[in-house]
Amino acid sequence: MSDCFEKRLQRLTVDITAPATAHEARWTLAALRRVDPEIGARLDRQIGLWLEAARTGDEDEIELQGGGLARGYRKAAEIMQAADAEDDSYLLGHDAASGLTLAIGHSPASAEAVKVNHGPDAVWMTPDEVAGLLQSLGGFETIAAIKRAWPEP
Repeated sequence: MSDCFEKRLQRLTVDITAPATAHEARWTLAALRRVDPEIGARLDRQIGLWLEAARTGDEDEIELQGGGLARGYRKAAEIMQAADAEDDSYLLGHDAASGLTLAIGHSPASAEAVKVNHGPDAVWMTPDEVAGLLQSLGGFETIAAIKRAWPEP
């Protein structure tokens, strides 16, 4: 890999990461497929083309497909914003008694979106963090047994 290509690749990585993170902070690809199935399918294909180019190491193809991926993520975010699509990259819960707002999601990009959209005191956790926290609570096995028997809220 030439030094010149390494510099172009660094720029390309930023060009891809910024719109991808902006999209993934709020929405999943599944939500895009529901809002606009054609654009969802096109972005899925572009992700595949980018991954294949990265696998082969062809510098021209990497740049071509990387540029397409950046454009695809920008288009996806435009479509989701225009549709006023609800954020779906995290689940949100609120405890009225304590005032706690808790968001649970997989994408670290959504952590910042939670703060922006739901206030600086909102807490973001991964599902694994929630599972670990619940398991560490004394008496959780009893609660889990009850919830398994009666899953309704």
